[in-house]
Amino acid sequence: MQDSLIQNSEISNLNPIFLPEPVQFEPVTIGWYILAVVILLVTVFIIYRVIKKWEKNTYRRLAIKQLNEISQSLIPAENCHRAIQQISILLKRVALKSYRRQSVASLYGNEWITFLTEKSKRIKFHPSTTKIITESIYNSPGSVEDINREELNDFVTDVRKWIGGHRV
Repeated sequence: MQDSLIQNSEISNLNPIFLPEPVQFEPVTIGWYILAVVILLVTVFIIYRVIKKWEKNTYRRLAIKQLNEISQSLIPAENCHRAIQQISILLKRVALKSYRRQSVASLYGNEWITFLTEKSKRIKFHPSTTKIITESIYNSPGSVEDINREELNDFVTDVRKWIGGHRV
C-alpha cells in the first residue's frame, strides 16, 4: 500500500504532457499552389490538343467509313468498275481536303501514284493497286474482269492505309 502511495505522489509531481499540434494535410506554401496550377494548365492543354487532333482527323474517319461502304459493293462482280471509280474519287477527295488544290487536282496516272507515295507514312502500294489506280478507272467496265479478288482487297487495303496514314 505504501508503495502505491509513493507512486501516486511521484505521478502527481510530473508535469503535464504537451502534445504537438496536428500535422496539416494541406499545402501551406505558395510553391504547392503554383505546382497545382501548372499541373492543371498542362492537363487542360493536353486535353485541348487531343480534342483538336480528333476534330482535325474527322475527315479520315468519315472517309474510311465511306470506303468500307463502297468496298461492300465490290462483292458482286458487276459493280467492281463503279466501286473502283468511287474509291478513286474518294481518294482524290481526301487528298484535296489535305493538300492544296493546285498540287492535287491535275494529278493522274503515274504522277498521282508518285504524289500518294510521297505523302504517305511508309506505305508502299501493291503493284495491283498502282495498276488499278492508273489504268482500270479510265478503262471500260469490261476491263475490270481481269482483276482478281486478291488484287481488289489489296487495293482497298492500300487506300485505307493511305487515308489513315498520310502526312498533312
